[in-house]
Amino acid sequence: MKTKDCFDENGWLKDEYLWPLRQQIILGSIFVSDYENNFGIKAEKVCDFFTSFWDSYCEERAKEDGLWVKAVTMAKKRFANEPDASKHKVSNYIQDTYLDLQHQKYDNAETLLQWYGCFADECPLPPTYVNVDIHWNFARSIRVIASSEDEAYDIVDEMMQKEEIPRSTFEPTGDYELDTDWQPE
Repeated sequence: MKTKDCFDENGWLKDEYLWPLRQQIILGSIFVSDYENNFGIKAEKVCDFFTSFWDSYCEERAKEDGLWVKAVTMAKKRFANEPDASKHKVSNYIQDTYLDLQHQKYDNAETLLQWYGCFADECPLPPTYVNVDIHWNFARSIRVIASSEDEAYDIVDEMMQKEEIPRSTFEPTGDYELDTDWQPE
């Protein structure tokens, strides 16, 4: 499958690819490299999106659903027969239980789609665009969604073969170059 097939005509990641993207990353990681993906979305954008999903959206829902209180209650039951358990041990248990409850309840496709639906204007997960400068009778540029230069070359070659770029607008030398530095704001 080509990267462009994962995005709609407005450059938004299609809903059915949101959960597969989530499964490629390490949720809650502080390392941007843990957000690398094969959807052609910059790791920094994926990191920002999932950090706000987890640290804001899911945290707020956890407060509303009383997960912290539930974790404290579970800790009291767990340590009822251990009156000498250190505060540190109990505190760690509460924190770990809280995070487990949060993962069980919110780390799923449904919650992720609800969060994604909160974005109305600006796409939070924009694809990587490759600007292709075509030099024929005159210079011309087109923009393609691709995760790599190789994929961009394949897309342009396919467009030429299918004559999606009218032959009357260029000399059939197939001379073009890629500009991967340009990205829309």
